[in-house]
Amino acid sequence: MRAALIILGFATSLPAPLPGQSASDCTESNARVSIDHVVVAVADLAAASDSYCELGFTLKQGQLHANGLDNRHLKFEDGTELELMTVGSTPTGSG
Repeated sequence: MRAALIILGFATSLPAPLPGQSASDCTESNARVSIDHVVVAVADLAAASDSYCELGFTLKQGQLHANGLDNRHLKFEDGTELELMTVGSTPTGSG
């Protein structure tokens, strides 16, 4: 059985006016959104990391968070990044 792939994008800013537009124009279809990073949910972080490394990417070590999430980052020259994320262990945080 193949695992599902979940991809989430995180915006650094909501639609902003383009040059010559007013703030009210941001509701129109030509408004732009800036993406900071995209999260790729993976079942096996080590295997996914190995796969990305085999493709030539360099990954930055993430950290095991109190909520059990573990991650690795692929950073690009323009400041954007992909974040590989999995549930690494039993959550220890509250709430």
